[in-house]
Amino acid sequence: MKFTKLLYTFLVALLFTACSDNESLNSASDVKVGFAQTEMTISEKSTVINVPLTVTGESNGSVKVNIVVKEVVGTSLENDKTILLTGNNITFPEGVNSVDAEIYTKIETETDDYDRYFTLEIVSADGAEVSTSTCKINVEEVVDPYYKLLGAYTFNAVSIAGEEPENISFDVELTENVPGKSYKVKGFTGYLSSFAGEEGEFWTLEYNSAEKNLALVKGDYFAKNVPFTFGASDCCVMPVELVGNDVEITNAWYAEWNEDFSTITFEENTIFAGAIFLQGQFAGVYDLLTNVELTKK
Repeated sequence: MKFTKLLYTFLVALLFTACSDNESLNSASDVKVGFAQTEMTISEKSTVINVPLTVTGESNGSVKVNIVVKEVVGTSLENDKTILLTGNNITFPEGVNSVDAEIYTKIETETDDYDRYFTLEIVSADGAEVSTSTCKINVEEVVDPYYKLLGAYTFNAVSIAGEEPENISFDVELTENVPGKSYKVKGFTGYLSSFAGEEGEFWTLEYNSAEKNLALVKGDYFAKNVPFTFGASDCCVMPVELVGNDVEITNAWYAEWNEDFSTITFEENTIFAGAIFLQGQFAGVYDLLTNVELTKK
């Protein structure tokens, strides 16, 4: 008997609450609810998206909408997995005209996909008429230059190691070294090709996604125990600068790429050195190259 009375009391309270909610809904006419815009674009790197909905007109109570994710199109987009709507039911309290639908996403891919989108739709509304019922969310592809820059190039430069400057060019290839961080560039002047190991002549470019540039740094030795007249030495490609008549080591020279990733251009004062090290100490150069530009083949 006591249990029945408690259950009855609970049901009465629940009924009262439901009636109160209904009574709190807007009853004024000419009140509409919908998405603030029919279309928006997000980055594939987005992790949280806020899609605004608005109420127009003079309301005298709350407005409620039920929304769903529909029409999911494209690589890595999957409802309730990589696209997660945090709540289907959204309430506008009286006097509040804008509320966001929140979506968590995990949609970034390494491959390029330029036609990805999904749609939010209002499937029902209480306390208002629906105006703009859908919002299309376009996913903007973020191209990773690191992988776009891999490939074969023609290296164009001016050699300043001899008595007169000389225009030169040769083939090089950018291959993965530390994925996403640096490249091993195969190919140089060919001056020491007969002393190079199985990989031939190579040098190192570091990739900086934040600064959107490349840096020539001192590479590993590709030729060892080369019999120069002053002693067996090791050789690498590295950045240097001219100070008067002296060649001095510098930390790095920087390059930028163009929009279609077909050209890599180094700073105007860049000097590539075919460097010679004797017993671990910088001993000289066998070539100096400036005005460096790489053009994809």
